[in-house]
Amino acid sequence: CGVTVKLQFYALKKWTRKTDIFSRIMRIIKRILFVIYFFKDNTCNTKDILDMDIFLIDIKKKFPSKRMVKLDVENVNSGFTSFMSDGVKHIITFRDEEKDKIVVHELIHFFYLDFHSLNCDLSKIVNVKPTLEFIPNESYTELMTIIFHTALISIESHGDLRIASIILQTELFFGYFQCAKLLFHYGYKHVDDFFTPYNGTTEAFYQNSCVISYYFIKTALLSRFDLTTEFLKDKMNNYKIDCADHTKDAYKTLFIRCLNDPIFKQNIQKYLRYINISVLTDDASDRNNISNNTKKQQKTLSKKTSKKRRFFKRFKHSSLFKTLRMSIVEL
Repeated sequence: CGVTVKLQFYALKKWTRKTDIFSRIMRIIKRILFVIYFFKDNTCNTKDILDMDIFLIDIKKKFPSKRMVKLDVENVNSGFTSFMSDGVKHIITFRDEEKDKIVVHELIHFFYLDFHSLNCDLSKIVNVKPTLEFIPNESYTELMTIIFHTALISIESHGDLRIASIILQTELFFGYFQCAKLLFHYGYKHVDDFFTPYNGTTEAFYQNSCVISYYFIKTALLSRFDLTTEFLKDKMNNYKIDCADHTKDAYKTLFIRCLNDPIFKQNIQKYLRYINISVLTDDASDRNNISNNTKKQQKTLSKKTSKKRRFFKRFKHSSLFKTLRMSIVEL
């Protein structure tokens, strides 16, 4: 429909099974076609040249090995879209992990299917410095990406959309978990220490990427999906969001309401409490509890305590605990 696609793939290893690389390439091509045709009123006949470099490199998104270390682009991002002054646009993705999702995310940017720009003083909402870099527009882009990604995975894996709601629910629970891990990483002991206007007493939270948009706001919008879908139905035209100022104001009102929703915060707190118990287990208290019982009870409790310690140790070193993925479901 008038869109020229220039697509280049790069890998650091030879592929012994051609079907593996072909299936990966086809999933990416399908996503390109999907976005172009789904938003055809805003993508077709624009004379755009969609130039994409896809690097299939196995580098994972991970938390640093130590807490309080500042999260940066290398921990969070998987790609970017460049916009030149002469109108030339270019997409680069540089991770194999989450590649199917990131392609959709960058295509939304490429075809200007989001808000373009959105301003908001984040320090009035959460306890971070007013100078913290914040791009709220990324939360809308990632929200739409996860919805499309969920639908496409459902169709590709089961041939229809019936499993999409289950996948989306899984992504929501994973989002709660990721938010809790971020708070734990930066030393927040309770969600109320974070979900409160900046009080000048903390310098902990840092982002050189859109951490709050990608994780917290996106998860909050999924948590109150009833309010989110109502907003989308009201503010979209042929599935393209209206970029008028009143729509931007409505979106800010929406995500602030979702961030302050008690259920959203309670669910993050449950995960945060579990992480603190798992990672910061007090072995001394376990030993004291054992010593106050009979020998038979001590033996039973000792076995249970050892089993619990082994489980917590595995959890601390697991890929699930270390990962900074934005989505848990991937083919």
